[in-house]
Amino acid sequence: MRGVLASLVALALCATAHAQDAESVTTASTESAPETATDSDTTVASPPAPESETATASDAATESQTAAEPETAAEPETAIESGSVRDASSAETTDVELPPDTAECSLPRGHGCPSTARAVGPIGTTLLDGQLGLARRACLRDELSIAEDAYLIARPADFYGNIRLGTRLSGSFVVAPSIEVWGSLEIVRYQTLLSAIENTYMGLGYLTLGSTWQYFAESGRALAAYARVVLPTTSGLDQRSQPFALELGTTAEVTAHENVRFHAFLSAIGSLAISDVAPADPRGGIRVGGGVDWVPYEAFAIAVELVSGFGYRDALDFLAVNAGFRFAFGDVVGVDLGVTYPFLGAEPALLAGQLAISGRFDGRRL
Repeated sequence: MRGVLASLVALALCATAHAQDAESVTTASTESAPETATDSDTTVASPPAPESETATASDAATESQTAAEPETAAEPETAIESGSVRDASSAETTDVELPPDTAECSLPRGHGCPSTARAVGPIGTTLLDGQLGLARRACLRDELSIAEDAYLIARPADFYGNIRLGTRLSGSFVVAPSIEVWGSLEIVRYQTLLSAIENTYMGLGYLTLGSTWQYFAESGRALAAYARVVLPTTSGLDQRSQPFALELGTTAEVTAHENVRFHAFLSAIGSLAISDVAPADPRGGIRVGGGVDWVPYEAFAIAVELVSGFGYRDALDFLAVNAGFRFAFGDVVGVDLGVTYPFLGAEPALLAGQLAISGRFDGRRL
């Protein structure tokens, strides 16, 4: 019985304690309410700020709101990438076909030439000394090259042969938007005559100087006129005579398709030898030819030409087929292999060839 009474007393004490705690919490909340109201009243009663301060605050708020706006509110940007117009604010891409001259240009004032390290235009083999009769390309370049030339006459029935090998340094420089100057020098020339009396020469060869004027370049077409002079710089090859030669010509190049490029040329050549023991022996003739480059890849092309010569040695000097294999290694280095096979006419050569390595250093892509 005493245990039950003790339990009832303990429960009563606990209830009393909880009631006192609740009363304290209610009192504290009631006392804090007037303080909050007082703060609010103070805020409302505060005097208005001056006009300048109000404007400053408004501007600051406006700037904050502007800075907080997402970037998507800016005007959409348009970018042109690889032949398409892209709207930066949407994922849609509209293909736009660029004009043909945009893909093909290498000249400051026109778009008549492909911008490539490959050789373009006429194939670089020749049958005469000093590159006389070799048509110039219509495309202007800043370029340096080194070439190995070969020329072979073989007439076993007459017990006669003529082998000529040479190392040639060449350079061309664009000195004005439509003017190029160029030159070439045989730094080493080896020639041997195989006959009853053998004769061999090894030394300096001929110097060639010239200039090209490109008078038209537009929409994959280029036309140029050129002049060449050949000077006798050999060291003993021409012992008692000094031969000089001159050439005036024109070249046309046309891109008919992205994989096909045509060229044609016409030139007049002449030479004479100044000697104290023999007449000057003046000569003159015409060179006419044309060909096509097939470009299956940007870095490789095959060229074929039909070339003819008249009047320099005979009525028909020669009719020849030229073939060329042209390579590009990047935008700077080019390799050109050319072969000439004269199959008709007075030209005695069996074969002529050239292997050239060139480097372009002009501003790209012109």
